[in-house]
Amino acid sequence: MKNVLWLIAVLASGFIGFYAGVGQGSEIMATLVAQADVAKGLTDARTSLDALQKNDLSHSNRLHERTLESALVLIGTHPPERISHLTCTDKDRRTIQAARKYIEAKPGLLDSQMKQFTMHGLAYCAANGAG
Repeated sequence: MKNVLWLIAVLASGFIGFYAGVGQGSEIMATLVAQADVAKGLTDARTSLDALQKNDLSHSNRLHERTLESALVLIGTHPPERISHLTCTDKDRRTIQAARKYIEAKPGLLDSQMKQFTMHGLAYCAANGAG
């Protein structure tokens, strides 16, 4: 009987520790996501204000081109096996195709150090089996 009670106590403390750990992990992840969202929001606000205050079309175009490249790099930095559960919608496919055409028309955009990730981003729909 003593061994059974001991086993129950050990199992109960193991389960409690596991669930408390998962809860703590989720809280940490939520905090990290919130911080990333706020940082991105502040960056987007600064970029938008910069473009609006300069009131220069060519400057705005450069900012949009940098935003496009950043978006493609963001997509391209994730290995295909980590995002294999995501599927490209027709809208996603059209977006990637339009980005590819735009970049092909302006080859200078691929001169950055992030070219490899940009190219992976342009291959997103093909990489996850929906291209």
